[in-house]
Amino acid sequence: MSRKLNRMSPRQQMINLMYLVLTAMLALNVSSDVLDGVSQVDNGLIKTNKALQSRNETLFNQIADAAQINPTKSGNALFDATQVVEMSNELLTTIDSLKLEIVRKADGKNADINRIKNHENLGAASEVLLSPTTNSGILLKQNINKFSNNIVKFINNTSIAEKLTATLSTSTIETSEGVVDWEIAKFNNQPVIAALTQLSKIQSDILHAEGEALTSLLNGIDATDLRVNQTNAFVIPKNQIVTQGGEYYADIILAAIDSTSRPTIEVNGVKLPATNSVYRAPASQPGKVTYNGLMTVTERDGSIRKLPFSGEYDVIKPTATISATMMNIMYAGIQNPISVSIPGVIDSNVLVDVIGGKLSKQGTTLSVLPNNGTNAVTVVVKAQLDNTLAEVSRQDFKVRLLPDPRPFIKFAGGNYFGSPRTIQRKALLSSSTLCASIDDGILDIPFDVISFETLFFDSMNNGIPEKSNGSSFSKRQTDQINRLKSGSRFFITSIKAKGPDGNIRLLSPFEVYLN
Repeated sequence: MSRKLNRMSPRQQMINLMYLVLTAMLALNVSSDVLDGVSQVDNGLIKTNKALQSRNETLFNQIADAAQINPTKSGNALFDATQVVEMSNELLTTIDSLKLEIVRKADGKNADINRIKNHENLGAASEVLLSPTTNSGILLKQNINKFSNNIVKFINNTSIAEKLTATLSTSTIETSEGVVDWEIAKFNNQPVIAALTQLSKIQSDILHAEGEALTSLLNGIDATDLRVNQTNAFVIPKNQIVTQGGEYYADIILAAIDSTSRPTIEVNGVKLPATNSVYRAPASQPGKVTYNGLMTVTERDGSIRKLPFSGEYDVIKPTATISATMMNIMYAGIQNPISVSIPGVIDSNVLVDVIGGKLSKQGTTLSVLPNNGTNAVTVVVKAQLDNTLAEVSRQDFKVRLLPDPRPFIKFAGGNYFGSPRTIQRKALLSSSTLCASIDDGILDIPFDVISFETLFFDSMNNGIPEKSNGSSFSKRQTDQINRLKSGSRFFITSIKAKGPDGNIRLLSPFEVYLN
């Protein structure tokens, strides 16, 4: 059955074949309007390239004139400029020959590159530049890479050099058919006029790179010259922030100073040595230090000119910020002390803000009380730098509940935390109060005991519970203690204590052992 369904008449087969041919022709057809537009782009690039060539010739002539006037100063620049122009011309000539070859491939041996007949020819560029015999496209790519690598050596500006390298890049190109080599993406199945426009664009990039290199060489000739229209005194500090015990020093200079006529410099009324313009001062006390001075200059006409100057710097105490990376936590309900310091910035220029808590300050001590119910606190540190308040750092802290305190009986001999230690009956009754606190060497937080129970045992081992009077032993508890013999034991249980966070905790019981 399938053969019958697929069988077509000769007429239908011919119609289908003609449709396929027509579709292919439509796919290959390029609008004449589009080709005319590309031709105009190419003409525009040719005009631009002529302007670039004219500009580059002017730059080269300026370098040559400078070398003629001062060979010692500008001779190296002229030598480098000559290399740049030769490299550029060689590559431009190669591209011109490829252009002519493409046009001849399309229009014949007598073709005129200025009057191209077959703009739409799709095979000429591929035959010239992608031929496996001549490898013209690959050789062009190699020559462009060589030119790019060499031209950037003559450019001092790194940013410009990087942009030129990107412009002249011949890396593989992402197309709708995948990643392909540069020469294939640029010239495969391209109309003649499109291929010529691509080559003109490359020539434009080459001329632009040549111009940037010549500009850099020309600027380098005058880089060491000093051109000024006024003279001023300048303070050049080696450091604005000084650690207490160190030393502050700065260069006091005159712009465009004549080495044969040094100025006289005074700082705070003290004259600096004639051969040294470095100002030094001991940093003995922390704080801001200001100073003023006067520079006296003898002009070429013999007149005296006095130029005042001033400077300031900060002296800070040696500091170090130490933090435990695994302890970025705060406890709810209490003031958590924090330490903030910015090396190089005095304390008066440091601002601390807290998100999720309240900041308190007593003297130089800072502490943070987390907001009720929050599980995180952020400490934001800002600094006043050059009259601008800027955020320097921020630190996140997790908020945790305080750990349970440890109950104990406080008496004249110390604190009793239960067996296996023993306590005298007299000492126990003299205290009459149960306490609780966190004292683990890191935290020292007292808790208020609200109530507790005692559990005694009679001769039949029956438990006798008794309730306290708040944090103190009740009369019934005291009577039970008085009836106990030495070596007896009882338990303090159901201990309820309230912490600074307002939460009431049920604490672990402990055993009291009378001696």
